[in-house]
Amino acid sequence: MPRGCEIKLKFENSEEIFVLKDMQVIKRMPLLNSKWLHTRTTLPDPILIPYPKESVLFIIEHIKTYRMPNDYPEKVPENYPEANALDLYDLRPILEAATHLEALCLMNVAGFLIAKKLEELPVEQVAEFMGLEYVPVANFYDEQNGWIRPSTSGSSTA
Repeated sequence: MPRGCEIKLKFENSEEIFVLKDMQVIKRMPLLNSKWLHTRTTLPDPILIPYPKESVLFIIEHIKTYRMPNDYPEKVPENYPEANALDLYDLRPILEAATHLEALCLMNVAGFLIAKKLEELPVEQVAEFMGLEYVPVANFYDEQNGWIRPSTSGSSTA
């Protein structure tokens, strides 16, 4: 494998340029991997990554060690101690950045951990996290006239 690949990254929340030289990391991020894997490439201009620096650096730091959730005999959050220690609002930009970078393993890990954390929350908090309006369970069927009405009170006085 040729050596000398150097990719400069710039993040949405930082003016600092991060230089990525690790070919194994580049190989696991298809967005950065077009022909650079087989050639000696040094990009003069940084690639803008529209995600927080912390999220992308987390991906870079863990992309070589984390495995897909299905690769484990027991799928538990404890397989990913560093990522599991993060809260939902830290995992979301990691999932989004991993999706942008096409880092499939980290996409699956972040999605798995988000799902596990959402499992434990009441539906109101899940709706809030998803950016959805929570509508409590209600009877939308008006028994008097047979119409279905969007009502949160559960009954109609028609």
